[in-house]
Amino acid sequence: MTVTVVVVVSGPIGAGKTTLAQRLAQRFGALQLSTRDLLQECFPRNGEGLRPLRDMSATLDQETGGHWLADAVLTSREPRTRLIVVDAVSSALQVEALRRSPRARVVHVHLHASDEELARRSRMPGATFEEARAHPAELAVEELAPFAELVVDTQRTTPDAVLVRVACQLGLFGRADERLVDVLIGGPHCHEDTGRVAEHVAPGYDVLIRVGGLHAGQPGPADFTRFQQLPSGTRTAPGAWVVLGPGTPLSLERLRLEMEDRRLPPGQLFIDPAAVVLHGGAPELEAEPPRVRPAGDVAALQPFLRPTADVLDDAFARGHRVLLEGSGHPHPGALARDTTASGCLAEAGIAPGRVRRTLLVCRSGPLSEAEARQGAGFDWVRLRRAASLNAPTDLALGLVGDLSESNWATRRFEQLTDAARQHLEEVERVAGAPVSLLSTAPLARHLIERTRW
Repeated sequence: MTVTVVVVVSGPIGAGKTTLAQRLAQRFGALQLSTRDLLQECFPRNGEGLRPLRDMSATLDQETGGHWLADAVLTSREPRTRLIVVDAVSSALQVEALRRSPRARVVHVHLHASDEELARRSRMPGATFEEARAHPAELAVEELAPFAELVVDTQRTTPDAVLVRVACQLGLFGRADERLVDVLIGGPHCHEDTGRVAEHVAPGYDVLIRVGGLHAGQPGPADFTRFQQLPSGTRTAPGAWVVLGPGTPLSLERLRLEMEDRRLPPGQLFIDPAAVVLHGGAPELEAEPPRVRPAGDVAALQPFLRPTADVLDDAFARGHRVLLEGSGHPHPGALARDTTASGCLAEAGIAPGRVRRTLLVCRSGPLSEAEARQGAGFDWVRLRRAASLNAPTDLALGLVGDLSESNWATRRFEQLTDAARQHLEEVERVAGAPVSLLSTAPLARHLIERTRW
């Protein structure tokens, strides 16, 4: 049996009940029910006109013991609705009837403020407001405060703070100590191909975030083998939320092309209003930097705008796994902006305590012939520094050069040559972390998993 969380709100006229209900609906997708609407369904207009709402409620309470509201609320539940907010209850009978239902977990929130503040907020003329406040049903509402799980003085508490207090009472922000975030970061050379690794592991995640933005040397406008704007795993995790966080540089044309390629609708793609839209310049470093403006000022992006902090709060509350991808890629001339796990976390606005794994991507030697001719080999010093800065829990190692040529057909770790195994073991010693993913060639689409990712 599915149990629905029902938030019942009580309080005098002008206490902020409707404001709270609307914010729960907007922020957390709650189904907002108005007792006014429910009463009008019970007492449709007839020849005698519409009876006063308070009298209607009192009559139904006497006839049903308050069960009329519980029946109306629970039959109004839409499919998959797990959170309902009732604006508002006016008697203890209504609350108790809801509490007795095995299909509902009721949380009662009572709002109040001083009479002077209530009168100021009310749009009624003074005499009308005083008359409404003097009604017996309105006076009885004050007696509900002792029975509520949460009582909030809205005169001393802002609407945002009221929402936070109620959401925390309901547990809508999730557990602060639940480790749901994995960080994928480029290794010692700062231009490792993190994209292929992200594509491989992305199907196991519910939320994909990429920080760092555009880079020089990326593919042309018609090439979608690598994304410039979207997280690399967007292709292999088609149902995941895609997040572009605050400060992310955006090229509107490239973003439009990638969105069309992946067919990302509002509600799946989220762009932080503080992301930066580039105008009149290329993403490469230039003598004249491009003009910028906030994404929140761009009309075309309005359906996709939502603060990243809110998206992450929702994800953590649902227990969603999050993959945070740094901006590394395989082009030697284009260095990543976010080269440490801590930098990625800071830019995305994620607390370090949320991190479960940190995956450092590295390769076994020079990527290009030019590097090889210059005598470039595996940089043990840089690997040690990268490990010190990132404290990786896992490594993703790409074999290149001779090690790749002698192991290109390998499909299991046990099939590696002795030279490859020795190199892998020394990499693990220097980095202080196990190699959990292995690529046997720079262009290989298949990665060997040593542990279940």
